[in-house]
Amino acid sequence: MFLLTLLFASLSIAPKKAAADPSSLKFQSAKQGAEQFSYILDMYYVDCRDFPERLQFLAEKPNNCKNWGPHPYLAKISLDPWDQPWIYQRVDSKNWKLISYGADKKEGGTADDADIILQGTAPKFLYKRPPHSLPQQ
Repeated sequence: MFLLTLLFASLSIAPKKAAADPSSLKFQSAKQGAEQFSYILDMYYVDCRDFPERLQFLAEKPNNCKNWGPHPYLAKISLDPWDQPWIYQRVDSKNWKLISYGADKKEGGTADDADIILQGTAPKFLYKRPPHSLPQQ
């Protein structure tokens, strides 16, 4: 009987813990999303030797990049996990900043309300691809 009581008590606690997890999963998802943008912005920089004026130029070709494409870097610009647009600032031709204001959708905060701020800079050097070798048959 004691074990049944303990089992039912633990089942009643479990949903409360599970209900708290989605927001922290959103926070982790936002951090991962910002890191993905960082990677894509680096790819854009390698092709265009500059960072885009707007994130939209990752999905639509800008006029000032001849090496863009032939396909978009992103099919569309996603929102952060709280359905807000990412705040992108091109500081200059070599630096950028990406911001999500978190769950509270305003500057500042702690825990899941904390801002996610990622700053990036241009790669100091570019890698050359090694020649592609075909397997011997």
